[in-house]
Amino acid sequence: MDILPCVAEPGYEEHLAALVSTEFSQDEIRRIAVRITDNEMRNYLISKNIREWMLSNPDGYAIWFALKCRQNDIGKQIRDIIPIGTYSPQKTVLQRVVQILKRHRDYMFRNDSDDKPISIIMTTLAAQAYQGEPDIVDGLLKVVAEMRKYIRKDSQGNYLIPNPVNVEENFADKWKTHPRRQTNFFRWLTQVESDIEKIFTINRTELPAFLKNIFGETVIYSAYARMGKDFKEVVDRNDLKVTPACSIGLVGKGMNARNTFYGNEE
Repeated sequence: MDILPCVAEPGYEEHLAALVSTEFSQDEIRRIAVRITDNEMRNYLISKNIREWMLSNPDGYAIWFALKCRQNDIGKQIRDIIPIGTYSPQKTVLQRVVQILKRHRDYMFRNDSDDKPISIIMTTLAAQAYQGEPDIVDGLLKVVAEMRKYIRKDSQGNYLIPNPVNVEENFADKWKTHPRRQTNFFRWLTQVESDIEKIFTINRTELPAFLKNIFGETVIYSAYARMGKDFKEVVDRNDLKVTPACSIGLVGKGMNARNTFYGNEE
């Protein structure tokens, strides 16, 4: 866990309480910003003027991302959308998409973790590209196809990936001094664009091996084991059906034979 000293803007708690009781407001989001220290600043050791410190807004970003996850619920009060103070095991399509992208990144850079693409850039671009697709497949295809469009350049040719709730912050500001991070990000983006397209076009018999190559054996074996467990539970409940076309699923005529998943047993 990273711990960073910060000072909240005046009226922070009041503005946060008001924010979660109203509809989304960019102005209210800005009012819950905090000032953080930066040990790379020249006056880091002596500055006592918090107005000289960097502006950050982690709570505002969390609210912005949560609303991106549930784009059809923008008209609702924020506290009806975000379960503040509670843990929700149910993840949205966008959250799942970001998890997939991060796993792809982690496995691709498993031997080069220092300069791998940072999560905040991936999450921001994914949230901007997501348009409320209702399922993971459509959401993943849309996000991967559109992420590149949200990367801009300033008048000097430097890359810009602005913080959506803090105009003072550019998430790509370190690329100028750490060019390997920029190179690796675009290398990852090109690779994930190619890999995700291939997932949905590759021969099904080749899919498991391909998925292991881009996500790693552990994750894929776990996913297939979960699928097998779910399938066994369907069979045990006698919910497996056969259609007139002889395909097997949850719709059709019940199958009387019960598969025990093991051989003869005395």
